[in-house]
Amino acid sequence: MENKNPSMTALISLFVRAYHTKRSPAPVYADEYAERLMTKEEYETVARSMKNGAGFFFPGFGGTPDEVLDKVVNTRLAPAVVSRGAFCLAALRNAVMLGAKQLVVLGSGYDALPYKSEIYGRVRTFELDRREMLADKRSRLDKADIDRTQVTFVPCDLSKGFEKDLISVGYNKSERTFVCALGLCHYLEKKEFSLLLKRLSLLMPAHSEFVFDYPLETADGENTVTQKLAFGAGEKMKARYSYSELEKLAEKNGFLIYEHLSKAEIDEKFFAPHNAFTSGTGVMTAAEDFALCRAVLSR
Repeated sequence: MENKNPSMTALISLFVRAYHTKRSPAPVYADEYAERLMTKEEYETVARSMKNGAGFFFPGFGGTPDEVLDKVVNTRLAPAVVSRGAFCLAALRNAVMLGAKQLVVLGSGYDALPYKSEIYGRVRTFELDRREMLADKRSRLDKADIDRTQVTFVPCDLSKGFEKDLISVGYNKSERTFVCALGLCHYLEKKEFSLLLKRLSLLMPAHSEFVFDYPLETADGENTVTQKLAFGAGEKMKARYSYSELEKLAEKNGFLIYEHLSKAEIDEKFFAPHNAFTSGTGVMTAAEDFALCRAVLSR
């Protein structure tokens, strides 16, 4: 499939959220805006590409085209995308209830979390990503007639720092803030991730939260599902962490881990309820090398 989009990874994630919301009898994370942010041609092109590329994940699988697509999406692509979406939304709801006034979305892509009716307008929202990515997203929001007037878009290079850009558009360092980075940490070097934690710790007041997903260090090394997904999207996963390593890195930068879910916990919390309503190619489970984390700034 020819890539004419600012981010193929973001487009695939958007497709997955749209597909899951439309097809699942009990969505883990329902994204009511996802399909509206894609053209019909894009949706069909990504679906066709997934069917044609099924052999990358499942050599020899002989189901119907729809079964092939279901298996690719539900077994490989959707578990990380929808579980991190549900995890982040639950944490954000709680943070808003406890007094968070600002939402910062790092590497926002086509994520529609800020536009959910229960969130939109309740916090000042800042979306950070590359200039071309944000320009494309604004265009999609406008074409879908989705109100974006309450969201501030901040073009920046996250690897080179974003503090000044954020503050220049009205971010308040003294107000309790919720920051999320979904699907981002997989593509950061360990030094880059440590620097991100440091930057956030200097940018937010105590009790602010940072929610993210990350690749767990496993015995499988290069053969992990997360590694294969990154490769399949034309990306390179740059780092993996053990829980103890992540905990030390967080504490070094003033964060305490308040919530951490890996495969067993993700399956129980998000996929057991979903799987009770489906079977076969609709069944979802988390990857062994995927984890969700909510860290709270303690200083």
